[in-house]
Amino acid sequence: MKTAVTTLGIAVALTACGGGGGGDNSSPAPATSAEGMYHGTTSNNRQIDAFVLDDGSYYVMYSVSGHNEMPGGVVVGSGTSKSGSFSSDNARDFNLEGLGIVPGNVSASYTQKKSLNGTIAYTNGTGSATFTGNYDADYEKAPTLTSIAGSYSGFFVASFGQGGSLAPVSLTLAGGGAANFSGVLCSSTGTVATRARGNVYNVTATFAGADCALAGQSLSGMAYFNSTDRSLRGMLTTSDRKTGYLFDVTKK
Repeated sequence: MKTAVTTLGIAVALTACGGGGGGDNSSPAPATSAEGMYHGTTSNNRQIDAFVLDDGSYYVMYSVSGHNEMPGGVVVGSGTSKSGSFSSDNARDFNLEGLGIVPGNVSASYTQKKSLNGTIAYTNGTGSATFTGNYDADYEKAPTLTSIAGSYSGFFVASFGQGGSLAPVSLTLAGGGAANFSGVLCSSTGTVATRARGNVYNVTATFAGADCALAGQSLSGMAYFNSTDRSLRGMLTTSDRKTGYLFDVTKK
């Protein structure tokens, strides 16, 4: 649980996310929305996988600088789209390289179903970074619970504000939507559900375990299933966004 994340060569929600399953989603995004899935890079040499959902919430998963296979963290928040501009004043960067949870603002320009380019500026004085992202049409496919039901194994990283810790985890998803994480110290009960629009899933988890640092906490967020490599990657947070839970598991 205490192993430094940056010493491990695994990807937690950070590898390229092409190749999802399902048919086309019948509910198109509004013409003025930045909604979608984007892949790209940052000005400080990080790979990003960004998701802007239909309700304005977003998750930007990024790698360690210069090491695309290693997780650097996830920026989480909610924003507003208007006439080609996207803005957010409540970003939280769950950094796994020792910086903790850092507040910030996001400003970006978008061309619907083509690109998302912008800047995240940290409000604690630690600087800023620019990013560019290209749209992935895989976002428009319809997610289904039957396509992801099954048993998974992989890793999770829990962030409590001072970097992160890593441990192996198993995940069982039932066709009816029940979701159960099981690790060495922690287990959880929860749910997975399709969204009204977008090839992503809503995920909830309530944790338990005598020695589990997350015991008694309920987290919620999103996950993306890559049908090419059969991986499910996602990010959950507490409602106050003081704790985050990244997971990367592969279907057996």
